[in-house]
Amino acid sequence: NSHVYFDNVQNVTLTGNTFKWGVNDDGNGTRSPDYDVYLANSTAVVIQSNVMFEGAVKKSIVYDGRGENIVKDNLTHHKA
Repeated sequence: NSHVYFDNVQNVTLTGNTFKWGVNDDGNGTRSPDYDVYLANSTAVVIQSNVMFEGAVKKSIVYDGRGENIVKDNLTHHKA
C-alpha cells in the first residue's frame, strides 16, 4: 500500500507534496502506508521536491528503474 501508486502511466508530475504515515482516526490500528510512492512500468514521470520525512513505514519510494523518469531531490526518511 502507498500514498501514490503509479503503474503503467506516462506524462505525470508529482512535486511539492508532503507525506506522513498514520493510523486510523481513533488512533488504533496499524501504521500505514508502507510506501510513499510506488512507480513501475511507467515513462515520462517526474517525482521531485517532495517531503517524505516519516511519510511511510517501510520505504519512501519503490521504483523499478524502467522508463525514462526523474526521481530526485525528495526529502526521505522512513520510520522503522
